[in-house]
Amino acid sequence: AGDHHRMASMSLALAAMHLSRGEVKQAVELLEGSLMLSRRARDKIMLAEGLHALGTCFARIGYHAHAMEHLQQALALCREIGDRIGEARCLCVLGYVLLSQRDNQRSLHYYDASLRLFDSQGDLFGQVAC
Repeated sequence: AGDHHRMASMSLALAAMHLSRGEVKQAVELLEGSLMLSRRARDKIMLAEGLHALGTCFARIGYHAHAMEHLQQALALCREIGDRIGEARCLCVLGYVLLSQRDNQRSLHYYDASLRLFDSQGDLFGQVAC
């Protein structure tokens, strides 16, 4: 399980690097590998991070259905493990996806919930970034 965790963590870091360079395809491939490794390691924290990252990638390239699917899974895991910041991050990107689909009312609901969570955790950076 330790090797799977380390490899999943490395894949997440490499995916972030590729994403920052605009190399979305490479990032998606690494994130899908990270999800597989996280599942093998039974690491819910790493799995939630990978699902969030993959959902964010899909949101950036306009694959809204895939983004929603991965972000909803990440949100459920964050709630299960008590990761309030992770939950707020998922809600923020879900708000973005819904706004991209012109679902303004639901988008506002997700953004509001995200900002309230960031505020309750004292995360000013999260509030500003969202």
